Amino acid sequence: MEKTAHTAQSSLHISEDVVSTIVDEAIKELKGIHSLSVLPRHQRMLGASMASRPVRISISGGVAQIDLGVIVNLNYRLKEVCEQAQAAVKDAVQNMTGITVSKVNISVLGIHVPEG
Repeated sequence: MEKTAHTAQSSLHISEDVVSTIVDEAIKELKGIHSLSVLPRHQRMLGASMASRPVRISISGGVAQIDLGVIVNLNYRLKEVCEQAQAAVKDAVQNMTGITVSKVNISVLGIHVPEG
C-alpha cells in the first residue's frame, strides 16, 4: 500500500518499503534491540517474497498499523524495550512521512546472548 497526497498540481506516494526502512533505522538506535526478525505468521500467510520481511505495514485511509518482530539483547527489561521501540517507530514514521500510526505491534522472537 502507498500513502497518496494530492495537491492542485502534484501528488506524493510513499511506499511500504520506505516506511519499512524508517522503522529499521528507528529500531537500530535502541540499545535494547539486537535486531529485527521475521515474524513466523508472515511465512505462513504470505508468499515467498514477503516471508523474509521482518516489518509488515498496513496503510488504510492514511493511517498505518505496523507489525514487527525483534530480538532483544540479554539483560534488558522486555516491556521497557518494547515500549521504547513502539514510541520510536511511531514518532519516526509520523515525523518523516506524515502518516498517522495507529498501532505498533511488536513480537519478541528471541533473546540475543553475547558470546564470551
